Amino acid sequence: MAINGGERTIPDGIIKNWPPIDDVDRKYVLASLEGSKHTFGPNCSALEKEFAAGNGNKYAITTNSGTAALHMSVVACGCGTGDEIIVPAYSWSSARPVSFIITAFPFSLTLIMIQ
Repeated sequence: MAINGGERTIPDGIIKNWPPIDDVDRKYVLASLEGSKHTFGPNCSALEKEFAAGNGNKYAITTNSGTAALHMSVVACGCGTGDEIIVPAYSWSSARPVSFIITAFPFSLTLIMIQ
């Protein structure tokens, strides 16, 4: 084992830095940080338009987190108080709490239940 002075399993240079960041990335990030509109600035609007076009959709909406995206989705679907929302039993931790935010009831579904 490498930890005990043995040979490394993964040689140096195999694992690359991810994501690759270049000068174009730095330019746009700094422009957003230095601008007055961090959230809905020109870069955000351009990303939404480009993403929508790339997916064949008329619109795309960016959010600051996956939890916010889930919340917007269930509200947009008209889910509300007393509704039951089926969520995967094994999922990201925010899948169930989003149901509670709108006072709906999350129902965790497992593969065993489907069979």
